[in-house]
Amino acid sequence: MSEINGKVVIISGAISGLGKATAHRLAKDGAKLVLAARREELLVELRDAIEAQGGEAIYQVTDVTDRAQVESLAKAAKQAYGRIGEAANGPGVSMPALAASLSAISSQVSIPRSGIQEITK
Repeated sequence: MSEINGKVVIISGAISGLGKATAHRLAKDGAKLVLAARREELLVELRDAIEAQGGEAIYQVTDVTDRAQVESLAKAAKQAYGRIGEAANGPGVSMPALAASLSAISSQVSIPRSGIQEITK
């Protein structure tokens, strides 16, 4: 049995890339997932795929740059599962590296960092 089995895990940036891969892996290992991202249709799709594979997941539309939305995410997790055990944070914004300005690069780095700080408080 996996050490993650039965733990509640919030995954921000869950709809693509590392966030999505993490969601599938943790669901396979028995985690109870709280999926977060900005695009509801993709959250629904991911939740349904996880449940079809025998996993357990809820979702909350969340922009991790918005403190009120992050607080709502934490409340949803606690309401559904009674607690928050872990957080996996994968949000980011795609941009061509050569065309990115310094402020755009700073924004790219600060989105995951600020989301991590808010969710894990």
